[in-house]
This record gives sequence, C-alpha cells and structure tokens, in this order.
Amino acid sequence: MKVKIIESKRVLDDFFQVDDVIVQHEKFSGLLSQPMRRLNLERGEAVAVLIYLQDKDAFILVRQFRYAVHISSDSGWIDEIAAGVLEDDNPLACAKRECIEETGYEINKFEKIGFIYPTPGITSERIHLYLSLIHI
Repeated sequence: MKVKIIESKRVLDDFFQVDDVIVQHEKFSGLLSQPMRRLNLERGEAVAVLIYLQDKDAFILVRQFRYAVHISSDSGWIDEIAAGVLEDDNPLACAKRECIEETGYEINKFEKIGFIYPTPGITSERIHLYLSLIHI
C-alpha cells in the first residue's frame, strides 16, 4: 500500500525523538486518504523475556516504578516481564543482559516468539519477544 509523507519535522531530540508528520496513505479502495497529522515517538527497539519457572508453574515478574503509570494511578509501581532497550548489541545478547540485570538469573536458552509493536498508534517501538523455560 502506498504512503505519501508530505511533511516531517523533528520536534524533540532527547532520550527519545518525536517527529511531527503530515501523511497520506492508500485506503482499501485504492484512493489516498486525506492528509493527516501524526506524532511519532521514536524509541528504537527493545527486548522482553517471558521467564517461566517450570517446577513452580509460574512466571517471573519484575516490580518497577514507572512515572507514566504514577500520574494515572496511585503508586506507579507495576509488575512487568524482564525487558530493556536494545543498545549496541543484538536482541539475544540484550535478552541475556536484561535477565541478569532485572532478575538475577543467568539464562542461556531462549525461544524467539516474534516481535510486537506495543502502542503502534503513537510509537514505532518494536519489542523482540522471547520465552525462557527454566528450573531453579
């Protein structure tokens, strides 16, 4: 399907970037949509690992404070799976690093599930998703 970017400007260039874009896209009818303004949060890629403890029939979750959750709830503390931003390494190396950093487990066997776009309406962030089955 055809996409036409009419205008694009970076409005924030910091820990992440935000682009302000005017875009048109081909509709299923074959016609182009009306020009529409979209903001895109460019966060890069990340990795997340579902760690399953086979002998306990349970997943490992990490409790972390998130400011964005705090402003819309009481505490801001949530339970998450191990995850982190892909830096200057590959997704598998990042998965290993994040498991050690966030859970203390040194894991060497991962099954790639695929990838997800967690909030595709506002960010281009792509998360590589892995599963790890372990015994402790």
